Amino acid sequence: MPNQPNSKVTKKDCQGCRDNFYNGNNNLGVSECWMFKSATMEKKLDVPTDLRPPYKMSPVSRPNCYKAKGYVRVAQESLTKDGFWKGF
Repeated sequence: MPNQPNSKVTKKDCQGCRDNFYNGNNNLGVSECWMFKSATMEKKLDVPTDLRPPYKMSPVSRPNCYKAKGYVRVAQESLTKDGFWKGF
């Protein structure tokens, strides 16, 4: 089932995202990130970009547009049960 826009996403869910600057955290008069209204919550792994496999962390629920410096969001289905990348 595809993700549907979710009114349950709050600006609190955006804390830590690089674009949270646009949720009223600026002096530019911009009060809301352009992705906020269509955002949906999804569970993925927050993997540090400098971490080698295996990835053993638990999935975290965040908005689908969430971007944090130094991390990449990875679907758990992309990894084997041992935390390594699946082959193609």
